[in-house]
Amino acid sequence: MNKRLLNIAAIYLLSATIVAAAAPFIPVNHRDEPALLRVRLTKGAAFRYTMTSTTSQDMTVEMNDITNESTSSLTLTMVVNDAAMDRADITTTFSNVTSTVRVRGMEDLGVAQDTTVRLTQFEGASIRLTMDQFGRASKVSTSLDGSASAFLASMKVLDRFSAYLPKEPIPVGGTWKIENIDTTAAPSGSGDVRTRAVTVYTYRGIRDTLGTRCWVIDAVSSSLTQEGEINANGIDLELEGSGQSQGTTFLDVSNGMVVATRGMVAMQTQMSLSGQQSMVIPVATQMQFTMTRSSERR
Repeated sequence: MNKRLLNIAAIYLLSATIVAAAAPFIPVNHRDEPALLRVRLTKGAAFRYTMTSTTSQDMTVEMNDITNESTSSLTLTMVVNDAAMDRADITTTFSNVTSTVRVRGMEDLGVAQDTTVRLTQFEGASIRLTMDQFGRASKVSTSLDGSASAFLASMKVLDRFSAYLPKEPIPVGGTWKIENIDTTAAPSGSGDVRTRAVTVYTYRGIRDTLGTRCWVIDAVSSSLTQEGEINANGIDLELEGSGQSQGTTFLDVSNGMVVATRGMVAMQTQMSLSGQQSMVIPVATQMQFTMTRSSERR
């Protein structure tokens, strides 16, 4: 493979970092009185979810129009090991992890193909986390290695459960704003991408969803920006971009846990390359994600 094709392949891999860090948690009611939105878990409670994330991306590199779409899905089971009034200790176990990649415009590299892979190395892997009464999840430990952790980070698994619930009771139609800054490591080489998001949440009331009474929360980004520096395979890359995100999450009124969530993130990014080669590459990326609770036992 000549140097030019190698550079195109490296750029393609690096660009996958762009939206992985941008997807926010998006939570969601129907009554007039203000609601106190809280997570209240009990020891031994268990929850099972199916999660899917689809990312599409368009870019032009050295006169090559490259289009790719990747879809990842997994099943996860969460078991509450211990719980107090303000915090719970949870183990999350993964299964049925699959990834499908469709690439067009890279025929010279022999990767213009549709590929579906079941990632058996994730079967039975786990993450231990804590979750406070406002739904904020923090990782404590994991059985995953570095590459597996990076894959799950790209799906923003913990972010789908990490809520930003208001401290005070909130009326239907009430809003609150959260600023979040996230750093995602480069998929190869060194460096990272930093994402800053200011998200406005709106409480919509209570609805019956999937047979469960749920608080409904909409989320829309009022500001979403990215910047980063990455070095890989002799290529120095700087990127900056902006975009938008929106979505809806349904939280179980009885315990505050997610019943379903769906959303999208769209980014327009400019990548500037230096080192072996200099060029500016515009990249348009869109991510859509869904998660639903398939069963529960207490």
